[in-house]
Amino acid sequence: MRLDILLKKSEKFLTDNSPVILTAVGVTGVALTAYLTAKATIKSVEDLRIARIDRDEAQLKDVPLGEGILLPKYPEITGVDAVKVVWKNYLPALGVAAVTCSAIVCANRIGTKRTAAMASALTLAERAHEEFRGKAEARLGPKKTREVVEEIAQEQVNRQPVGGQEVVMTGGGDSLCYDSYTGRYFYSSVQAIQQAEIDVNRQILHHDYASLTDFYCQLGLSRTDVSDNLGWNSDQLIELEPIITTVSDDQRPCFVVKFRNPPSQNYFRRR
Repeated sequence: MRLDILLKKSEKFLTDNSPVILTAVGVTGVALTAYLTAKATIKSVEDLRIARIDRDEAQLKDVPLGEGILLPKYPEITGVDAVKVVWKNYLPALGVAAVTCSAIVCANRIGTKRTAAMASALTLAERAHEEFRGKAEARLGPKKTREVVEEIAQEQVNRQPVGGQEVVMTGGGDSLCYDSYTGRYFYSSVQAIQQAEIDVNRQILHHDYASLTDFYCQLGLSRTDVSDNLGWNSDQLIELEPIITTVSDDQRPCFVVKFRNPPSQNYFRRR
């Protein structure tokens, strides 16, 4: 492999995985800082002991012979004198601590920037979805638009065959269902899905907002990595597409759950 290609691939790998790498550096740095601090402390105790002995011997040399003056065996060394004796021992720990703090700050900064970029992209996608839906219904009419939505749903099911995937048992029914937002299959019923929509809208009307996690809990599904950060509020209630019936790869009827208005970020803030 050419060197320039290898360098580009390495750079891309480091860029894509920089938060994980920096977090690993931070975690390792915390442990290493603790170890080096403990090691420096042990050495500092010994250095202070030796410094006390040296100080004691120096004072004994200045005592005139025959006077019989007794000095403390290990005079105390405190404050600035103690710092002068031990400060070099802690330099490795301080260096590692500085690198650790920098890694944690950089990882947080990169994560914040990527989250902001994802939020911006999500907002643009929501806007594009609304504009496309409005134009499609205006030009094609509700019936043709519905046919397009059904075709897209069938294509989604075809791209993610149920064979080999885990199908979640929700207790809401025994019909095969597909969540087009997360690509999960589960067993439920049309009635249970519609009831979940009603219950979430009731929650929104009573509490001003509800998250995507709330909807999934109503269906008996687990939360996802992003479902707590997405949702609806009283300015825009949750609205599902009329349940779409598709055919799975094993020729079973499969109900597709699709949002007419997808969940948005900052849903807990009224617009």
